[in-house]
Amino acid sequence: MHSKKILIAVLAVAILGAGCSQTSQDEDQDDASFVGKVFNGAKQTIGSGAQKGSRFIKESGEGYIRNLTDEQKLIVAQWLAKNKLNEFGDAIGTLYTGGTPLFDELTGESTDRFTYLFEKFPELKDVIKGEMELQAVEIEE
Repeated sequence: MHSKKILIAVLAVAILGAGCSQTSQDEDQDDASFVGKVFNGAKQTIGSGAQKGSRFIKESGEGYIRNLTDEQKLIVAQWLAKNKLNEFGDAIGTLYTGGTPLFDELTGESTDRFTYLFEKFPELKDVIKGEMELQAVEIEE
């Protein structure tokens, strides 16, 4: 949203500047330099915002889940077992219509098991982080 406001401001400056008449070549060069600086600044700001957004998406949500290592998946499995939960995070012995909570019979859509678990237990990300840090400390010792 912030990037859109900057882009609109940059375009407004360029359009308003184009409508003003200038009498000197130096003033034209100054204006061109100013507009160039504004466009370059806007371009850098937009690029920076896109990079931050991409990193945020990768580090959270589906990007994070898609990049889970086998070791991190094992931590999730151990956490489920420690809490006496089945592979879907429900009480052991829970039965599901269609055999799994990952398939929505009304829409025909399936959900990835880890996406399902992270939506159900947002704290799993912290559990993984904490366990990975603990393992790193143990390795150092």
